[in-house]
Amino acid sequence: MLTKVNLNDKGVEIKGTNDFGRNNEPVKKKVMTPIINKGKIPAPEKPDQRLVPSKTAKISPAVLLKLNTLKPFIQEQEGMDKTSINNIIDMLVENYVDTNLTNRHSKGYKDMYKRLYEMLENK
Repeated sequence: MLTKVNLNDKGVEIKGTNDFGRNNEPVKKKVMTPIINKGKIPAPEKPDQRLVPSKTAKISPAVLLKLNTLKPFIQEQEGMDKTSINNIIDMLVENYVDTNLTNRHSKGYKDMYKRLYEMLENK
């Protein structure tokens, strides 16, 4: 005669949180030792977020072509590793302010820019 086995007949004995084995040997827990670097790793400096380009430029292909064509003729660009559109526009604005504005307007622009720059949120 076969006996029916049901869940009430089975017993489970739990000795520890991860002890579900059939042997009676105690579970050996591994001790993790942290790896400590002797030298301090310097935290990388975050660049000033006010100077990092973050918006998608809406520049027409014709203006982009003009800027890229102008690159070889910019003397300040020769000392730079990589010239971006952002750098070229910055140089053009500085050049315009220095050459086309009167001294009074140039000083007013620079003071206003400095004040507004300081008010920009630095994330």
